[in-house]
Amino acid sequence: MPAWELDIPPTAPGEISCIGLRVTVDAAWLEACRPLVAAEELREAQRYAHLKDAITFLTGRVLVRQALRATFGSDNVGPFARGLMGKPYCPTCEAHFSISHSQNMVWVAVCRDAPCGIDVEAKLPLSQLLEISSCLHPREQTAILSLSERAREQAFYRCWTRKEAVLKALGHGLYLPLHSFEVDISPNPFFWIVSLPTSVLSMPSAAASYALPAVPSMPNLWSSATIDVGSNYSCSVAAAAANLVIRELHIPGPLPTAHIPEHRNITTTPPTHI
Repeated sequence: MPAWELDIPPTAPGEISCIGLRVTVDAAWLEACRPLVAAEELREAQRYAHLKDAITFLTGRVLVRQALRATFGSDNVGPFARGLMGKPYCPTCEAHFSISHSQNMVWVAVCRDAPCGIDVEAKLPLSQLLEISSCLHPREQTAILSLSERAREQAFYRCWTRKEAVLKALGHGLYLPLHSFEVDISPNPFFWIVSLPTSVLSMPSAAASYALPAVPSMPNLWSSATIDVGSNYSCSVAAAAANLVIRELHIPGPLPTAHIPEHRNITTTPPTHI
């Protein structure tokens, strides 16, 4: 089985690199990951009961490591550590990253300017949408339930991934209540952060144990975007810095060998607030 040969460009200052692919659940894919991850990551993968979970875990680590190596050089990408809330980071690289996977889809985000978060979710049927949406901000829940039945599920997944992306950027994950801040649930792909959780804005990000500045408190000082990952998934990315260019890298094919990602750039310039 040949090793991965991903032509991932370096992440420049002022950018968020968003890199994603679909995995194939087979032993060959797992073997392709093996030479590109750390020993402790292989040991962690062995603890998963299902092969798919081990593959998506390792694939996320491979994508991040490949992106960091392209940016900082292979010799500068050391073992990952975990921050106060469990978010992984690389102590030897001045960059932030986030990893997400759902079903067979894996996406990562890498940013040199500020903490970032990415979340991808498979759109599965929701039989208890009313109960699930009750954990959201009241205005989000009201907006979702005002839609048609078909539109509700689309809006819910849009809302959920946007909120998860913000929480991951803050480094707190679901330790913070989802009703403590608000996002726009509309299909508008940019600038969808309406408010941020005030309880953590005065604190350094918990994304890592090294020193990080307090994140900006105004939504227009963040970058946020929806990543187009097809009709069966929802994906969102957010970072605590304004005007970032978001580069989408979609890696095609059933096996991660000798692939050149398809990419596009999005400039996130916030609207003028009066």
